[in-house]
Amino acid sequence: MRLVVRKSLVLTGVPDAVQREEYPYEAAGEYMGIPVLIETLKGNIRRGKTWAVRMPAHYGEFPGTKGSDADPVDVFIGPIPYCDRIFVIQSKTPAGEYDEDKVMLGFVDEQSAIACYRASYTIEMPAPQVLSYTWAEFLHLFCDRSDSGIMPGVPFSKARRT
Repeated sequence: MRLVVRKSLVLTGVPDAVQREEYPYEAAGEYMGIPVLIETLKGNIRRGKTWAVRMPAHYGEFPGTKGSDADPVDVFIGPIPYCDRIFVIQSKTPAGEYDEDKVMLGFVDEQSAIACYRASYTIEMPAPQVLSYTWAEFLHLFCDRSDSGIMPGVPFSKARRT
C-alpha cells in the first residue's frame, strides 16, 4: 500500500500573464487544490500609500473571483496544514460599516484567525463578524464543481447552499 501525501500549500512562480504592476504578486500556487495568488508572503512587508506592516501569514487572493468590493476575494493562509475549519471574516471599515470578506485558511480556531487579521493592519479594526465552515461546506458553498475553482462573482457573505 502506498500513501500519497498532498501538500496543503504548493507555491510556484507567478506566470507573466497574471502579474500586475501595482502590488505585484510574490508567488502563485494552490491551497488544497484551489488556485491562489500571493501578494505578500509571510514575514514580508505589505505596503500601502501611508502604511506598512510585516505580514503574519501569506496574503493574497483567489484568482478569477469577485468579492463585494469588485476585486478578487482576499485570502490569508495560516500555519496549520489540512485544517478542517475555514473562517470568513466580514471586515468592517474604521467607521464600523461592512467592507469585504477575508477568507482565513489554515487557522486552528476563530481567535487565531482574528489575531492574524488584526496583526495585518496598522490601525485598530472594529470587531468583525466571523463565519465558520468545514472544508466540505466551504467547497460546497463556494466552489464551482465543474473545475474545482472558487465560484466567480459570488460574494462569500451572500452565498447560500443550494
